[in-house]
Amino acid sequence: MYKKFESNLSQILSEEPQKINITNKLPNQPDCEIRQVNSDVLAKEIGMKAWTDSLVFTKDTQVLAHPEIENAVPRYDDAAMSKLMSTINSNSKKLCLSPMGATGLGVFALEVIESGEPVIIYAGSMKPIAPGNNVPASKNEYGLDFDDFEGKSYAMIQAKNYGNLSRFMQHAPRKTTPSHADHGCISLDDYHFFDIDRNTIAVANLELQMLNHRGQLIYYFIAKERILPGHIVVWDYNIHYWRTKEAPPELFTKHGEIIDRKSYRPRAFSVRISFDNGDKPIDLFTKASSMYFDSENLQALKIQTPYGHRGYVSAAEIKAKFDNSPLLFIWRKSYNSWIEESRPFSQDFCLIPQDSTQPFFKPSRSSKKEILEALKQLAKEYGIPKTAQYDARQNNSVAMIMMDNDNYKTELAALKAGLNDAGIKKAAAGYATFGKERKFCLYIYEPSTLLFNKLTHKLQDEQANTLQQKFHDLSIK
Repeated sequence: MYKKFESNLSQILSEEPQKINITNKLPNQPDCEIRQVNSDVLAKEIGMKAWTDSLVFTKDTQVLAHPEIENAVPRYDDAAMSKLMSTINSNSKKLCLSPMGATGLGVFALEVIESGEPVIIYAGSMKPIAPGNNVPASKNEYGLDFDDFEGKSYAMIQAKNYGNLSRFMQHAPRKTTPSHADHGCISLDDYHFFDIDRNTIAVANLELQMLNHRGQLIYYFIAKERILPGHIVVWDYNIHYWRTKEAPPELFTKHGEIIDRKSYRPRAFSVRISFDNGDKPIDLFTKASSMYFDSENLQALKIQTPYGHRGYVSAAEIKAKFDNSPLLFIWRKSYNSWIEESRPFSQDFCLIPQDSTQPFFKPSRSSKKEILEALKQLAKEYGIPKTAQYDARQNNSVAMIMMDNDNYKTELAALKAGLNDAGIKKAAAGYATFGKERKFCLYIYEPSTLLFNKLTHKLQDEQANTLQQKFHDLSIK
């Protein structure tokens, strides 16, 4: 059964313009200037058709009726809705739109917003999703979907052409993963942090709520905590959005500065494995252990890396999707050109945990079962050594570090000294071909995990840390 809505487009287009606060830089920065612009002028400038705080319906808008959902959320009469909108109108005037560099635009607080107060409506054009359509609204920019009790999307709010400040609010993880966690929520618990205090990181300070007014479901945000002036206003987009983007989300400080990705990494692994029914989508927050639901259909011949094989993935696509990510790299059985173009064929698999400090799995001629077991082990614990690789000539485990070609002699001497202190005596150096580029590499012939652990602890001095920053772990620059 479908529910049809009368068009309110003419009313939306005739709404009086609002005054929107905008700044020339982040609000906490010196010389930040705040000015007000008319919402219609701003909408035109950024390519929107109209600015509105309402849901927009056209003459063709009709969506599947879900009375069980309508009855499960708070029902607001006109008086309650009027009171809510009065508070929202007051709090939305405390917000501003600010530039955030390469990230685009973000929403910030100019005044204190108290915890529990309603802040803003998620406005936009109401769009139905046809039954059987497997593309949820979360796969669309500015889209927020309505799900039934089975988690299937049946409608969405599309804020690309119509909307308000809510369309500009950035993503941030939750502070912790609650016991009653929403499906797909992201929290600080999903990350490892190195050189940054997690208390400085912006966490989701808004929470999405739903109400029923005159039979229409409406999304709005409330403040999860007291939001201070100058703080970025953010919410958790959840994992489904980032799964579609195939990229890890940025993290920000509470004042909106982008945090260097070298300071953190997701705890979970991501693997692309070719199944009989197609490639498993890349997801930077899917734990490897959850990848084995279809392990019976996994074929060893189809395990392959998404990284760098000619004719498989372009360098530009690799850099866009996989740079700074914790992917597990699995070499194809039929083609192996990373080490030397002269011997491109190998019958060996190799697992490469990017940014790892200990080899969890000694690469060798391995069966499908052994490869799966190694992946499961990698899913349980995540270290930090460089790369582990199988060398067909020496029949040994090899850790390989790519060096700066201009300074490799200085780096090589320092590294060999550190390796020697760690008890790793056997090391070789030389050039290797990576695509069209030749890089100077150090090969460490030592399959013992214990020695790699010792190396991890020995190379913690300032010089070694400086050197390690220069190493790029089999990533294309």
